[in-house]
Amino acid sequence: MEVNVNQEYRSFLMRMLGRLHGLTPYGFQVFETYSWNELWTYAAAGVPGFTFSSSGDTYSNTIYHTDKDTIEAIDFGYLRQTTEFVTRVFVELDRMALLPFDFGRRVANVEDRLDYGTMASLLGRADSAITAVRDAMAELRAAVAAYDAIKGSVPADAMPDFQLHAREAVRSALTAFTALNVWDFTVYPHEQLEMDAVHLGMAIDDLRAGEVKSGLRHLEWWVGQSWYIPRLSRTPFTEEMDHHDATKATGDVHVGGPKAMTWGGQGHLPPYWNLWDAYMGIVEKAAAGDENFGPEIQVLQDTRRAAIEEYRERLLGLADSIQEVAGHLEAAVAATG
Repeated sequence: MEVNVNQEYRSFLMRMLGRLHGLTPYGFQVFETYSWNELWTYAAAGVPGFTFSSSGDTYSNTIYHTDKDTIEAIDFGYLRQTTEFVTRVFVELDRMALLPFDFGRRVANVEDRLDYGTMASLLGRADSAITAVRDAMAELRAAVAAYDAIKGSVPADAMPDFQLHAREAVRSALTAFTALNVWDFTVYPHEQLEMDAVHLGMAIDDLRAGEVKSGLRHLEWWVGQSWYIPRLSRTPFTEEMDHHDATKATGDVHVGGPKAMTWGGQGHLPPYWNLWDAYMGIVEKAAAGDENFGPEIQVLQDTRRAAIEEYRERLLGLADSIQEVAGHLEAAVAATG
C-alpha cells in the first residue's frame, strides 16, 4: 500500500498502519504529498488529507496503461482489506473530538529543509533573512510545545475554538509551504532557488576551469528546466518556460495556441530561467574548440544574482509564514483560557 499524506497527519497515519498491519500483508510505503497525485492540489489549497493506492512493481512495470489492465488483474481479497483499512482510518477520524494534527512533524520537516550553512554562503552570515528564519522557527517550536502540552485537556466549551485555530494553522502551513521543484516534487518555496544558485555557481567554476561537461551537467540536472535545452529547439523551449511563468502564461503565449496557468500555479513555482542561448553557446563553442565562454558565464552570473535575490525574498516570506502558523497555535492555546 502506498499512502500520500501531509506532515500534520503523518503520525496519525503511521499509528493506524501499526494497529491495522494485518490489513496490509504486503507492507506499505508513506510519502509526502506528490504532485502526480490528486491530493497535491488540495494540499496546496490548504486542505489536509491522504490518498491510498495498492499495487506492486509487476503491475506498475508491465500491466499499468496496457491492454492487460483488466478486471482479472484485481486481487479482490486484498482489495477488501485495503477498503477496510481506509474505512477504519476515516471512522477513527470521525470519532475524534480533536483532529490528530502533529505540528511537531511539521517543525522537524521544516528544520530538515533549512540549510543555514548554504544560506550563509549565498547571503552572508549576518543577513537579516537568516535571522528572521531562525527567530520564526524558535517561535514555532515554542507554540507547538504549548499546543502539545494542553491539547489533551482542552475544556469542552473551548474545543470548537481550539480546533478552529488548529485547522487554520494547518491551512496556513499547507498553502504557504507547498511548492514544486523543476522535477515536480513537493518542496518548500525557497528550495529550488537555493538549488539554482548553488549549481549555477558550480557551473561557473567548472566552466572557468575548462570542465565543460561537468559545468553543463550542473545546469542540465539542477538549474531550472535546463534539462530540456539539449532536447528542444529554442522556440518550444521558450514557450515551455513562459508557460510556467505566471506573469506570462496569460492565455496568449506566442507558440502553440492559448496557454494559461493551471493547478501547478498553486505551488509557489520558482522562476524558470531561460538559459537556452547560454547553454547552446557553450556547446557550440566547445565543439569548435573555442574555450572563450566569457559571454555565457556572464549570463550565468546574472542569473545567479537574480536567483539569490529571489531566494532571499522567499526566505523572508517563509519566516512570515512560519510566524503565521505559530500565531494560530498561540491563539488555540489562548482559547482554552
